[in-house]
Amino acid sequence: MMDNSVIYIRIAITIAILLTGLVFPKSKIIFVIQATWLVVLSSFNTLSGDWSGNEGLYNLTTSAKNVYGMLAVFFHSQNASFVVFNGTLTFIATLLILYIILKYSANPNMVLSLWYIFPLVDNIVQKRAYYALGIQIVAIALLFDKNHRIRNFIIFEILMLISYQIHTMSIYYMTLPIFLLLNRKWQKRCVIAIIIAGFIFRNGLQGLVGSIINNDEKTDLYFNTLAQTSTIAHTLFWSVWQIAQLAIIKYINKEKVTNERQEIIEDINWWGLTLIPFYSFNPVFTRVFRAVMLYNDVMIANDYRRKGFLIGKTGAMVVALQIGFLLVSFYAFDMARSTTDMIVFPIFANNWILK
Repeated sequence: MMDNSVIYIRIAITIAILLTGLVFPKSKIIFVIQATWLVVLSSFNTLSGDWSGNEGLYNLTTSAKNVYGMLAVFFHSQNASFVVFNGTLTFIATLLILYIILKYSANPNMVLSLWYIFPLVDNIVQKRAYYALGIQIVAIALLFDKNHRIRNFIIFEILMLISYQIHTMSIYYMTLPIFLLLNRKWQKRCVIAIIIAGFIFRNGLQGLVGSIINNDEKTDLYFNTLAQTSTIAHTLFWSVWQIAQLAIIKYINKEKVTNERQEIIEDINWWGLTLIPFYSFNPVFTRVFRAVMLYNDVMIANDYRRKGFLIGKTGAMVVALQIGFLLVSFYAFDMARSTTDMIVFPIFANNWILK
């Protein structure tokens, strides 16, 4: 392990880049710096919390039975190490995320700053979930275009099938377009019914999920191994965590004239509440919501308005609320369990290009 002072310097650089993006939310130069540092930290990472498991999976994958297998077999044929495989797919996922930020955000640097707070570290650690995340984020953008609803519905589902073959949790997104067909009143009724049914039939969720993804090892990990630390307090915390994002988005839509994209983002946050029964097992299921969080960040940053030194009250407040929410998320996921040495430090210590 390298000298901790070097790690702290890299963390300090990250914090400085993050803060600069908040102060200068539109600067193209700052965006390039932020994007470059994001690529350096993620694509050139050579060791992190889930590294050994993902490297082992890559090394053992010898058949192209799914999209991940096809990619692994191709990279094996090029004699590529897991460092190259992970770096390439992470780079592609990062480019997709940056593209969406630039396309939809009026304050792209602020969005990247929020992304830096959370889930930057988790994205780098989780590997396959990050590869899939890039696809999910691009797919969600298709749902904003109601002029080509059927075509985009089909493309969205195809992209989710591809994403699912990289990380199984992506399968849940296949329910999203159907949910969006409902009006808000029926969305709320559907959410309430799913949450109630999810807790009543909680013991049957593992069997239901297992029959869909056909992976006993994964379902046992999510519903048994990880669920051993579950408590009622944890379930309540993560339920409030989920509701908080909807509350912020609803507040923005209530305070200003909304456009169709903002309404759809709110609809997607209502859909996110259907994940709450899964949080009674483990917050690992919050990964499903990760793609939606980027669009929440975009919407929140877009609400930020500044004329000279004057800042709009609503925009400033929602940005502050989101920063608080993301800091709590970072603490809960990456620091609360005293895993800083395992989760956070390796991201800054092990990097091929920084060395």
